[in-house]
Amino acid sequence: MQKNEKINEVLAKIDLTKTQRERAKELYTNICKTIIRTSGLDINFYSQGSFATKTAVRPFKDGKDRSYDVDVICEVQNLDKSITPSKLMDIFEEAIDSAGYHNYTRWEKCFTVEYAKIDDIEFTIDIIPSVAESFETLEKIRQETECIELVETSIAIPNVAPSYNKWISNNPLGYKTWFENQTQAYEKKYEEFRKGIFDSTIEELPEDAATNLMRNVIKILKRLRDVYFSRATAQSKPSSIVITTIVAKLANKLFYAQDEFTLLNLVVSELQQLESFSRGKSIQKSLNEGFIISEIIALSNGQWILKNPANGLDNILSSWNEEKQVAKDFFNWVSDLKNLVESQTSSNIEDIQKSEMLYDSLNLDFSSIKEADFEVNSAKASPWRVK
Repeated sequence: MQKNEKINEVLAKIDLTKTQRERAKELYTNICKTIIRTSGLDINFYSQGSFATKTAVRPFKDGKDRSYDVDVICEVQNLDKSITPSKLMDIFEEAIDSAGYHNYTRWEKCFTVEYAKIDDIEFTIDIIPSVAESFETLEKIRQETECIELVETSIAIPNVAPSYNKWISNNPLGYKTWFENQTQAYEKKYEEFRKGIFDSTIEELPEDAATNLMRNVIKILKRLRDVYFSRATAQSKPSSIVITTIVAKLANKLFYAQDEFTLLNLVVSELQQLESFSRGKSIQKSLNEGFIISEIIALSNGQWILKNPANGLDNILSSWNEEKQVAKDFFNWVSDLKNLVESQTSSNIEDIQKSEMLYDSLNLDFSSIKEADFEVNSAKASPWRVK
């Protein structure tokens, strides 16, 4: 089996099917329409996170595949921040109760509705109330954001943690637009590469071939993350937005990668530089060696910085600064990733062993895969609730 075929085999086991994706959309559409009807509010609802960027994989925790989590923003159009966060949460809870949804949990920032298993797939829907962000906060966000044209879609989400009851800023629509822009840029880079290498008569590939390549690497990294941190003693696994942002930014700065393994290898090599920065390696030396991760992630006065491209007030590496062990756990994971990638490209072990190592790291069943199928060439996410 060629490397691209192996990737397809892996993704088939961790990815949503078209039918499952449509079911998830149907579930959150139905509950949101019901909330609108029972509350009388004017609500614009849309998915955010992995479903919005089409990088969702089945969550894995404690040695088992878990239900798919779908985050849905419910942006109320006829209310603003003059209402208190707790009042908005109360309105939504009453609407969910009135709609007959009793299998739900209220958290500090959202409501989680659980659905029964259908076709061996379970879904949970996170309903996240919100209102439009205030003008004053928008001005502050613009001053710190690299893509100021995306700031207008910013929202305020309630946080009703004990003794808190405040609004927090987010911009899921802006982030989705930024990610789509990154995939389009990578698609253009892909087309230019092909024009420079291949004759014009070569068979055309699907329009989203490069986009899928980038998304596939994000999905694989997320699955590898879930399995690694489920097995390790470390609990502070990196959020999906960290992985998605880094891969999207790196992909458009790195030399074109012809397949997922090549891009994965390049990304992991760049990430390895971060630990060396923490041990004193100069950014200039890393740049001289051809690494570009310092153009994406900064380490300034001991503080790690990776700003949300659609909300510069949101440092998505803030947890690294709040608890140093979080960064160390990330570095340990990257080291494990490097060993895995090298095992797939080295020539000193049998192809069947390479495949078993990969499937074990992804916690996928290898027993049904025929030994003869594997002939690998040697070429080169903000948690709304505790889950």
